[in-house]
Amino acid sequence: MTKLTRLSLCMNDELDNRVAKLLAMNLKQLKDVFLTSIPIDDSGMACFARHGKNLEMLDVGYSKVTEKGVENVCQSLPKLKWLGLTRCEGANKKEVEILAHRFSHVQFVTFLQDAKRMLVKRGCWDHSFNGVLTEKKILEQMSKEMPPPYHRRKIASGGVIEYFDTRT
Repeated sequence: MTKLTRLSLCMNDELDNRVAKLLAMNLKQLKDVFLTSIPIDDSGMACFARHGKNLEMLDVGYSKVTEKGVENVCQSLPKLKWLGLTRCEGANKKEVEILAHRFSHVQFVTFLQDAKRMLVKRGCWDHSFNGVLTEKKILEQMSKEMPPPYHRRKIASGGVIEYFDTRT
């Protein structure tokens, strides 16, 4: 089991920071760890920061992690490319967005970052904006650039795409 590189232990509230410590200390080859809905906090993140040098993906969404734990792993894990932080309510959103900007080599997965990626992909992102993302900024951008779902509907048949107003 020491050659294990990917592990998911999601949605198990019987696990806690001890699992982070055990994983980080004993499975040093782990590259991808998914601990969504495991109640770990910054001490669990500190274990990964100290011992998880091969980690590339870490998902701690719906946990008790704060921005301090996020900063610790981003500073300590040079191979980290992806960090799942969805609904980490203990983390200050503005501070996490500052960290996402600071550690741009890591793809942060949060509502704000995902919304920005969607707007960029659709060509709707205001590229002149270089500040810290806020929910207000994202919602302003979305309401300005994207029609409400009832406004247009896309129908594809035989390679033809039609747009029409569903309110009429």
